[in-house]
Formats: sequence, C-alpha cells, structure tokens
Amino acid sequence: GRVFQTRVFEIPAGSRISKGQAAVNIIGLASDERVTAMIAMADFKKEGYLFMITKRGTVKKTKIVDYQNVRKSGIIAIRLDDGDELNWVKHTNGADDVLIVSSQGMSIHFKEEDARPMGRASRGVSGIKLRDGDSVVCADVVTRGDTKARLLVVSENGLGKKTPLVEYSLQNRGGIGIKTANVTQKTGTLVGAKVIHEHDKDLLCISQEGQVIRLPLASISTLSRSTQGVKIMRLKGSDKLSSVSVVEENGEISENSTGVIHNDGSMDIADSDVTEKKESMKKEIIVKKAIITKKPSPKSKSHVSARDTKKGIKKKSGFIRRKI
Repeated sequence: GRVFQTRVFEIPAGSRISKGQAAVNIIGLASDERVTAMIAMADFKKEGYLFMITKRGTVKKTKIVDYQNVRKSGIIAIRLDDGDELNWVKHTNGADDVLIVSSQGMSIHFKEEDARPMGRASRGVSGIKLRDGDSVVCADVVTRGDTKARLLVVSENGLGKKTPLVEYSLQNRGGIGIKTANVTQKTGTLVGAKVIHEHDKDLLCISQEGQVIRLPLASISTLSRSTQGVKIMRLKGSDKLSSVSVVEENGEISENSTGVIHNDGSMDIADSDVTEKKESMKKEIIVKKAIITKKPSPKSKSHVSARDTKKGIKKKSGFIRRKI
C-alpha cells in the first residue's frame, strides 16, 4: 500500500533481452514488498484522482496533488487489511465509471462519485462484496456514455467472449453485482477481463506452461452476460491459461503486458525461458563456427602426406593450398 516516485530518466535503459535493474535499487522497497501497479504522469499538480482497487474489492479515491511530494522511502497510499493487496491504480477525471470483475464471474458497474475522495492514510470503502473464495481479477475505468465499448472475459480453460458494456447497468457501490459469465467446471474460473475499444486489435493469451497464442479480437464471439463463451485457445493436458493482454492497432500492448508485440506479428518476451534458450543456442553456434573456420597459425606445422604431395598439394607459410 505504499507509493514511490522516480523520474523516468533515472531508470537505466537496456536492450530487449536484458534483465534490467532490480526495483529495490531504484525505489526503497521492503523485503516483503513487490510492485503491483505503475502509472506515468508528467505533472502531479493537475486536477484528477488516483482510483485504487484491491484484490478483495476495496476501492479508494485520492487527489493527485496529494502525491506531488513523495519521499524516497515512499509514503502510504492506502492501508490494507491482512491478506489484501493493491493491484490496480487508475487515473480518473472525477466523472468516470468503474467496472470490477471477480474470478467467480460476478461484476459491478458503478459511478466514480460513489467513492468520495479520501486522505492517503485511509483504508478505503467497499467496491464489490465478494463471496468466500472469490477475488477481483480485473478493474477498469470506463468513460461515461461510451456505448461502443465491450467487456472481454477469459477463463482458465481457454474460453472467452465479448459482451456489450450497455448490458452492465449502473449499480450502487458495495453490492454483490451481476453475473458477467457462467462459471462452470468446463470453463474454470476467470483469469482475465478487459474493457476493449475500437482501436484494440488482437488478444494475446499465455498459459502456465508457456504456450502463447495471438488471435484477432474480431474472431471472438459477442455473447450475452450469462453465457460461458467460446473456445479461443486449446490447452494441452492439465495446462491452464494464466494471463491475457490486449494488443492495440499500433502494436502496443495495453496495461499488465508481459512482452513486446511488433506490427508484423512477432513477439518478444523479455526474460523468458524461450528467449534465453534462443540466445544461448545462438552463442553456441557462433562459437562452433569460429572454431571450424579458424585458420592455423603461420607458426604451426602442417602435415602433408605423400599422397597429398602427389596430388599437387604444397605447404606454404603454414597453410595447405591445392593447385587448381
């Protein structure tokens, strides 16, 4: 629940396959802390709010100006209950809507104004009431009046669907919500959801065993809220879907990305086992090639057999040459 601040130019630049610098060397993280959300801003003096959502459905809204003076050791952004963690931080203008989706297929859509602005050290208020074993898997900010937006949900067994956002009526904050997907043994729990727009092009899915697939969003069926969805990824054995990312038209991945997508469809996943294996194989091939093509030193003695002498092979300066 702490917030840190650093300038972009203070983060060392690296290549695509480099591991980068540990976050603890840039910001003052504790041993049991990890980074869960990042947001880039040019000016902390402008109007607006930071809207926070935790794994257990707690929400909190704080003015951006409250974070213009952040110590290097960090300051408190939200007080968390035991076992809870802050996973989403969104920039809002004070008149947006908030959509929260849980792993058991429930969702709630409420006005941002339902959560009053609070101080940094406060706990927040309830955004969605979760049942036992349920947790939040997605939280997004929606522009009020956007009738073309759709909600994409994906389950752990590779099923997914799109649903028009107009089917999610506005409710009061803190309720159980309404069903956004029919979660069964066939579908498994939801692992990801995202509000998509017209400029969103493709969907990238990654399984727990490293299987990756990229497919156009247009190929995913648009269905009603209470349906299971259609098969979008075939998984092998006991493999499960672990994460999804939406790719925009310009080839950039939206929030929570795990790789880099290029316009030609190729993908680079930094610090992945696949990349490391490819790089190690490349180095091995270069070394072997260098050994094979290395010429003997002029000081070395080359052996020329009597048979080679008859064929017209002569020794000159340590090199063996054949007459043509």
